[in-house]
Amino acid sequence: MANPRLEVKNVARKAKLGNPRSIGRLLSYISGERVWDAFDRTTYDHVRNDVLNFGIFLPNGAPAQYRDLQHLCNAINKVETRKNARTGREFLGSLPNEISASEQWRIVCDYIHRLFTDQGLVAVAAHHAGVNEADHSKDNPHAHIIVSTRTLGPDGFSLRKDRLHNQRSFVELWRKEWAVEHNRAYERCRLAVRVSDERLLPLGVDLEPLNYLSRIDYQRELRGKRTVAGDLRRAVQSRNEERIRQCELQLERENELEFELLI
Repeated sequence: MANPRLEVKNVARKAKLGNPRSIGRLLSYISGERVWDAFDRTTYDHVRNDVLNFGIFLPNGAPAQYRDLQHLCNAINKVETRKNARTGREFLGSLPNEISASEQWRIVCDYIHRLFTDQGLVAVAAHHAGVNEADHSKDNPHAHIIVSTRTLGPDGFSLRKDRLHNQRSFVELWRKEWAVEHNRAYERCRLAVRVSDERLLPLGVDLEPLNYLSRIDYQRELRGKRTVAGDLRRAVQSRNEERIRQCELQLERENELEFELLI
């Protein structure tokens, strides 16, 4: 049984590891739209041709003007005044290649409504095609979801941070519910496939997370050009495969021992 990938990261102006992340730059990157970031006073204009769906999801009672991407970006930068503020949470989730694009987008929408807007949070989502021109069976459809760190009401963003969702337990919940939405989609499409959020940790396998390939690196890899990020991903995959193989061998040895004891 496969497990769908869901990565969760903070969007922070200052990062202990890695580069600072501009909310305006990220919103432009996932949407392919021009966005001006008032904090770093920079205009970002990422051009994309792989955005299948894009949406801004507001909780009930939120002002309609927040459906405008630039207005939303301005509002986030206005309420987040600290130089080291965390301006959002980013979710990067894989989508099943076996179902239609409309069903893929429904997974994203249903997930956002249940987990975020019903909790008073704002979410911005982009559905990317991830097309593999050489082999469409290897297409990599996925979704980027940016979630606010403050609730949004009729008067705008709350002056208090949403710290409840900082708990580690929510990351596991978000991953579990991502798998739940996948299975609901498979059931709607009458497919026998099912996925699970369960990992091999109970079996003693501590898998390394796979690094994300940028769109540029992904396209280079498709053309047969090796990239630093691609080599790193292959190295992690190789180590994970070896860990799984060792775990399976250990389980086989334990099963053989149990069989010998029974004899």
